[in-house]
Amino acid sequence: MKKINLLLVILFTTLLTGCTKEESVINDGVENETNKGTQMQLTVAIPENENPRSSTRVSLNSGDPETPLNVELTWKVGDKIYLIFSEGGIPKGKQTVELKSENITNDSKKANFSFTVPAGIGEPFDLYGVHGGGGFVDESSYTLKLPTAEQSTGRSLAELSNNNAVMLKFAQTGISKASPSVSVSFAHIGSLFRILLKSDGFDLINITKAELNSTSYIPVHQNLGSATYNPVTDIILGTTTKITLAFNNNNTPPLVIPDNSLTSTKPFEFWGWFIPEKNKNWPWLGLNVTYATGGNEMATRNFKEARTTPLAAGKAYHFYATHMKAEGLSTTTSDDTFLKFTNRAGTPDENTFTDTRDNNVYKIVLIGDQFWMKENLKYLPNDKINYPFDISIDNPSRIVNESSKFYYVYNHNSDDKAIAKNSDNYKNYGVLYNWLASQDQYVCPPGWRLPNNTDWSKLSTYLGGQDVAGGKLKLPIIYKTNTGATNTSDFTALLGGRLNAVPASDSPKGYNAVFDDLTEKGYWWSNSGYYEAWSLNDDDAALHRIETTDREMGYSVRCVRD
Repeated sequence: MKKINLLLVILFTTLLTGCTKEESVINDGVENETNKGTQMQLTVAIPENENPRSSTRVSLNSGDPETPLNVELTWKVGDKIYLIFSEGGIPKGKQTVELKSENITNDSKKANFSFTVPAGIGEPFDLYGVHGGGGFVDESSYTLKLPTAEQSTGRSLAELSNNNAVMLKFAQTGISKASPSVSVSFAHIGSLFRILLKSDGFDLINITKAELNSTSYIPVHQNLGSATYNPVTDIILGTTTKITLAFNNNNTPPLVIPDNSLTSTKPFEFWGWFIPEKNKNWPWLGLNVTYATGGNEMATRNFKEARTTPLAAGKAYHFYATHMKAEGLSTTTSDDTFLKFTNRAGTPDENTFTDTRDNNVYKIVLIGDQFWMKENLKYLPNDKINYPFDISIDNPSRIVNESSKFYYVYNHNSDDKAIAKNSDNYKNYGVLYNWLASQDQYVCPPGWRLPNNTDWSKLSTYLGGQDVAGGKLKLPIIYKTNTGATNTSDFTALLGGRLNAVPASDSPKGYNAVFDDLTEKGYWWSNSGYYEAWSLNDDDAALHRIETTDREMGYSVRCVRD
């Protein structure tokens, strides 16, 4: 996941000055408990920042969408600070401070107000403060409402700020009423998340939602409807974790953004505020965007790798993605496009894997929730490569022997492995494996495996069924024909042919072993049953299941990640 270094460091310096005067009524916008107490003065200061301020509450200003996140905080009339007084970990009083214009300095970076330590609070006492969220749960409660799911996401920072979505806290223990001053600092409870969508010339109309997704739980607190935060115990209740994290286009009045479309000249962004679970690493992440009246979905074909360190509160995390056409297409429609995560400059992230057995580097594609290699396997485990005359179709007993595993490169007719690996056919189409070689548990690298029929069927279903999936898998290279090829899956299938055993009466062995079907068909072994495979043809758009084939055939292998 792309992380902008601590761009969101927001520290408040709070100065409490004590006095001995007791008052029954406290002004300065303070909603007090009715019992008399000790009046004190609180000064909340925001550090200087060179960036221009925006006009939102606890101002959150990102500047130009192309730039990193810059955040400026200022106080606004109506901002609320919730105070809780505690002794020995037991809450004994609370107050709500609502800032008035006279409380805020001219530069809006400081606020001064009075508050009252309730009667009955001894000393030393502890003071807790929270800004943001929905306020106290009820009159008798010392817990505060977390922003709802709707309040936590939106089209802009201004919308989040208007919803009081960003929550801050401070805690100071051991305060003496006689102390002339006490300094504390506000800290972040959660983090900001931003999804910035760009277009490479292709529009998306009426975008309603973006959703980060994974196959594992994403470790952030998501409000079930009435989630709360207890600043005294620092405990959050009423949340859950899911395998999705939704950003909704709420367009909350009065901050409605009328245009909900992504175009080549106008990026589209979502913002969200969430509380990361402590000490939990994030899984890999994909992105789905919902658009159009019918709720169409578009997914990224690449992904953000799992993080090896937890997310931290008080930081901003950016996700950049571009709507682009499938590789190899010269013209396209909206049905021939997909999303890809990119860096800030718009260059697509390339997910790769290095096979440590031979240092071959493979590109990876995310299709649904499956990770596939974007290219055929090139692993050659032996010192020498096999060639057609090694096939012994007239001696089936060899199938049980280690020597019956064969590895070929299209049109290579010697046992020289170095020459084979230097050929264009090896580089473009990989290795052709006979059935027994493909079934070896070590044919795919560690962490990967030979796909079974369930994997192939799941892939086909995600792409719309076998009748059309083939076209979405094929790279649209100009062969004699290449019906329906769009590569909208980004699977990037090439029709790499096979090694075929062709019966021949004039051959001493009764057959001829030949390479055929290059650029006309592609074949891939399956790890299901005896001699099963899947294929693509140049003259149709289907993905075909071959339920029985000959074990001596040389087919390609695509690996899927465990």
